[in-house]
Amino acid sequence: MIIDGQFDPGEKIPEKQLCVQFDVSRTPLREALKVLAAEGLVELTPNRGAMVSILTYEDFQDCRPITYTLMAQCADLACEHGDGAHVELLQSALEDMVDAKFSDDLSGMVAASRQIRETLSNAAHSPLFKRIFEALFFRMCWNLLVFRLAGLAPEQLIADSRAIVEAMRERNKDALSKALHDHLSNVFEACPDGRLPCEITRMVSKD
Repeated sequence: MIIDGQFDPGEKIPEKQLCVQFDVSRTPLREALKVLAAEGLVELTPNRGAMVSILTYEDFQDCRPITYTLMAQCADLACEHGDGAHVELLQSALEDMVDAKFSDDLSGMVAASRQIRETLSNAAHSPLFKRIFEALFFRMCWNLLVFRLAGLAPEQLIADSRAIVEAMRERNKDALSKALHDHLSNVFEACPDGRLPCEITRMVSKD
């Protein structure tokens, strides 16, 4: 729910509401919040409860060199171990993304982008790599939150995704690494300097 943008950065987590929604007691919910806190998505404050972490511009940029390195490794492993089924999933996600754009469905585009990322990490066929890879993107609050943060144009996201899919289809490690690198560069460079994601979210909502 945090990654999908149902809660904004800095927003207090409505524990009572979630207990009712998921039909659980406070104990398992608070255990789940502790896990999210350890992964950087939630901040826990004594006597004040939990709130969604605010990802600063500096935090976002600190992830940059690590992300580039992991993406290059992902390209190598995915091209080496991926198969036709993975390519079909990537193509399907790309088609879903294009359909979502024409429907002005931002959430649909984000879901398709997530499917591309998850398919590539699955294609790597390395449980250890996948855990590290997913943990980084989870920490960055990837998908809708970062999409809002970066303000990346839908047309650019589609172009980037198409290049990724084509490179994987050809099993071209260098091309896939470059496509992933270029996409991340577009995301990072689109990120407005020094603005907090909650500020950008409000700005985008007004637009």
